[in-house]
Amino acid sequence: MRFIQLGRREFITLIGGTAAWPVVARAQQGTRVRRLGVLFAGSKSQFNERLKDFINALRQLGWAERNNIQIDYRWTDDDVAQTQALARELVSLKPDAILAQTTPVVSALRRETRNIPIVFVAVTDPVASGFVASLARPGGNITGFSNFEPTLVGKHIEILKEISPGLTAVLDMFNPDANAPRSIIIRPLLEEAARYQGIDFLAEAGGLISYGNNVNEQYRQAASYIDRILKGVNPADLPIQTPTKYEMVINLKTAKAMGLTIPPTLLSRADEVIE
Repeated sequence: MRFIQLGRREFITLIGGTAAWPVVARAQQGTRVRRLGVLFAGSKSQFNERLKDFINALRQLGWAERNNIQIDYRWTDDDVAQTQALARELVSLKPDAILAQTTPVVSALRRETRNIPIVFVAVTDPVASGFVASLARPGGNITGFSNFEPTLVGKHIEILKEISPGLTAVLDMFNPDANAPRSIIIRPLLEEAARYQGIDFLAEAGGLISYGNNVNEQYRQAASYIDRILKGVNPADLPIQTPTKYEMVINLKTAKAMGLTIPPTLLSRADEVIE
């Protein structure tokens, strides 16, 4: 048998290190795994890229699945009727916070809980919808990122007139069950902008051109709010953020099919042009 003689300093170091092992193990085992609920209107495939941005942003903030956070996903698959049932199911899991997308989804969640913090994206007007008291001081358990800024509506009409100067009438189409705020909030603004431009009806670009906020950026920002809430910040104290970045995408295939020529000045301003 072979013996190794240790000096007093080495012996104390060895004993100290050995004693620390159970402490480290207990600390790792005692790490609280936080629970995050996610409820989106649509299917998983529709949000792959946006969720990647959200998850990556969470990871950069120190949150990783199978480590210190568990994420429960629910998808409505564009079925408005099942939104309430999914909201009830998600709330029953008692998550520490919920990420929600669109006004109908937030409305369904609000009927199920007034305590669990909710961070939203893609909500048109959270004040008019009754979710928050004000943009600066939301109050309650809901905060997040609106996808709407009133001057955006006039910009849509302006772009359409730029594409077709002789435009006198356009049609605005939407699903009132899935997008009720459009008729309540956006419709009056569209009508006002249309009258200013000499147009009789409502307007929306559809497949020809889109102009709006950078949606992926809002998902990354939502991760920062989730992080702050999980670390103890009250959602009532987190102000509602409105869009700061806008993108224009023009589909030249659609323009050609409609017999329209997109002005070079408009093309030069586009963030993406689909040939």
